[in-house]
Amino acid sequence: MLNKEQEKWESVSWIQRNFRLGYLTAFKIKEAVEKIRQEEKENMIKVIEGMSMPVGSEGAEKRAYDQAISEIIKELKE
Repeated sequence: MLNKEQEKWESVSWIQRNFRLGYLTAFKIKEAVEKIRQEEKENMIKVIEGMSMPVGSEGAEKRAYDQAISEIIKELKE
């Protein structure tokens, strides 16, 4: 039969082990979410880069459009 001191240390050890497992699990989830967010950004950049001006647009309108697209992509990359 365990004495009270042994029971105390075994319960502390169990709590510490579960805390570490919980912390590691939360850390892995955080990494996965960050990876998904980065992939979403990259996909958004590809879609935006693939967008084109409507037919017939030219001159200042096209330059403004191109500049706006460039700024959106720049913000997504940050």
